[in-house]
Amino acid sequence: MTRFLRVACLPIAWLSALGAGAQEWIATEVRGGLLTFPAVVEGVETTAALNTGAALDSIDAAFAQRIGLTLSGRRQRVTSAYSASRSVASESQLEVELFGGKTVLHDTPALHHPDTPLLLGAGFLERSVLQIDYPNSRMRILPRTSRDLRKRDNVPMRAAAGSCQRRMNNLSPDMASGANDFAREALPQRGDAGDDTPCLPTVQVEFQGGKKVWLLLETGGAGPIVVSRTIAEREGWLDAHRSGSAVGSDVFGTRVAVDLLVLPSAKIGPFELRDVPVAVPAEGERLFSGRESAGRVETGTNISRGARANGRIGYDVLRHFVVSIDLKRELMQIERPEKASAESQGDSANP
Repeated sequence: MTRFLRVACLPIAWLSALGAGAQEWIATEVRGGLLTFPAVVEGVETTAALNTGAALDSIDAAFAQRIGLTLSGRRQRVTSAYSASRSVASESQLEVELFGGKTVLHDTPALHHPDTPLLLGAGFLERSVLQIDYPNSRMRILPRTSRDLRKRDNVPMRAAAGSCQRRMNNLSPDMASGANDFAREALPQRGDAGDDTPCLPTVQVEFQGGKKVWLLLETGGAGPIVVSRTIAEREGWLDAHRSGSAVGSDVFGTRVAVDLLVLPSAKIGPFELRDVPVAVPAEGERLFSGRESAGRVETGTNISRGARANGRIGYDVLRHFVVSIDLKRELMQIERPEKASAESQGDSANP
């Protein structure tokens, strides 16, 4: 039986309190490639965002300092996609108000995401369906009974290998060798929060020449698609499509250099995009965490039968679509806004 990570999930009573309001559209604002919405943290009006690519809820460290938080919670070991894992401070009890309901988050790590003071992870969405209308800057959280994706999904989705224990049976040697090679931001290490971390989603994207790649789905991810340097070199993309370079930062504020590419096309679900921006870690930068991954595989911690992620996908692609995500059932649907509006009239309360 899958158990839910306490620090990442809001209480059932809080979700139930949303009632009919959970089906209403909530206005969002784009900040640094994130779709943010109003929130109140420790009595301070601010913004929050949902990120399917993070296991833990987190608070921006600079914001925590500004509002006077003591960060007296137990330390959390967090891994970035680009840096070695670190032990970070956390706030033991964080009072939060979202969508008119109140709750308390426990041991919330303080990380670096200045565009949104509060980031809610995948555990928040395990019990519901998230629908984001990117073109019209709005989102809503729906019960599965009102948005059943079992016959609507059109994007292949699997849990990221190593992100949860939902699929412990029949683990193949090939899957075990790839488990956790992609280090996810805010994924707790062994002993930090138990073995009940929520599953993180990957989706399949097809690039030029039919190359299919599993990418971590990050609704809280800004910027272009990120692909491992190994794949980019193997496919000859760096020589043929490099357009420049840039410097960004990870969840610790560490500076990360990337090479920028523009690939001729990328297909997600039934839709094909042209002239697609892609970032690749620069020579010497890390996207994978082999030493730490090997440790998890040896101990048998957090291994799943999911897909091995070779990068991440976020706002730059998703911004064209209405996106519906059922994390627990591993279902995802993307639509054009006009089609989604027409079909919403036919949504049934009974699947």
